[in-house]
Amino acid sequence: MNEVTLDELKDSFNVDISWAKTLSWVKTFHLTNLTGVKFSGRLYWDSNDGYSIYWDNDLAPEMAYRPEFKYILDSYATDPWYVPPIGDMSDAGMDGA
Repeated sequence: MNEVTLDELKDSFNVDISWAKTLSWVKTFHLTNLTGVKFSGRLYWDSNDGYSIYWDNDLAPEMAYRPEFKYILDSYATDPWYVPPIGDMSDAGMDGA
């Protein structure tokens, strides 16, 4: 069987391909509080379920149970110099991109 070449593909088809879409991602994080207690885990986001966190050793700070924590952690990881106010959260702004 002959291999398909790029030229053969282009000569045989009008090719229209969109860029890949990010459907999910994982960010690893480490937090240390002011008394030296360390917390670590992975922040997950996917287009169907939104944010979730897996904590190493099942140890999470109390702040982690507040509803905006995952969003703020993601925002900080993306740009530590700008974290949008909670009032700016919307479906359009929560796409994880």
